[in-house]
Amino acid sequence: MNRQDVKIYICTKKASYLYDHKAHAMIPVNDGDVRPADAPICLILVTDTAEPWAAMDAGIVSQNISLFCSGTDWLPIRAPA
Repeated sequence: MNRQDVKIYICTKKASYLYDHKAHAMIPVNDGDVRPADAPICLILVTDTAEPWAAMDAGIVSQNISLFCSGTDWLPIRAPA
């Protein structure tokens, strides 16, 4: 079963976006900085369903994002050498 019920919002200093996985694009949602912390980006994972597995799905997506970032050595801000 491939429900793809988790939505990902990307918040930057300039605006917030909804990630459209089918078009592989970021759709603008609003202008301005809504990040709760001083970070380059903030990812917000949301599910619109009340199904029992919804929170687990969001956790799996979060883990996949974390694994990708650590596996590719991707850091938004590189520390000085």
